[in-house]
Amino acid sequence: MLWDIYCRVIDNFGDIGVCWRLSCDLAARGECVRLWLDDAAALGWLAPQGRAGVEVLSWPGDSPAAEPGDVVIEAFGCELPEPVQAAMARSAGAGKPV
Repeated sequence: MLWDIYCRVIDNFGDIGVCWRLSCDLAARGECVRLWLDDAAALGWLAPQGRAGVEVLSWPGDSPAAEPGDVVIEAFGCELPEPVQAAMARSAGAGKPV
């Protein structure tokens, strides 16, 4: 299963810490994770080596995936990018669970 986790780094890196730990836990269980961060530099001290199974993407820098993951998480109430919302709406219209 493919997970998309969106995280906006706000303060003291607690939000990115939670999202990173969730991403790593999911990857350890064999899931594929795309972690979308608005400030990926914050991972420099938290996880300098990265983690197999977790792809870190810059948000909004990288273009959001044309096809959302099987599971999409808006961590801590950040708002999903408009293209992601539109793709999810198309998927729902095609009968895919949202």
